[in-house]
Amino acid sequence: MPRQAQAIQRYQEALDEMEAPPKANSEELLEVLLARDAVEKAWTKQQQPPRHRTEKIIELDKRLKAQSWSFANDDTVDEWKNNLKPPEMNWW
Repeated sequence: MPRQAQAIQRYQEALDEMEAPPKANSEELLEVLLARDAVEKAWTKQQQPPRHRTEKIIELDKRLKAQSWSFANDDTVDEWKNNLKPPEMNWW
């Protein structure tokens, strides 16, 4: 399986886990964010990603954005951002 496909699968599985009841915990959220980072890294290395993978990432990103309410006021996320200093272009 290509690296990009593996990264997308990891992202999807992490989102599935986070969306399952009960409310997502910080470990699940961190895995989702790390998986999304892996997708981005794999994405930028590919010249022209296949359309079906592009569509899958868009779908998964919509799911992640829909979950943002569950961790929007979480101080842990702010702490992660301060410690890890992700690039500004990484909206997640």
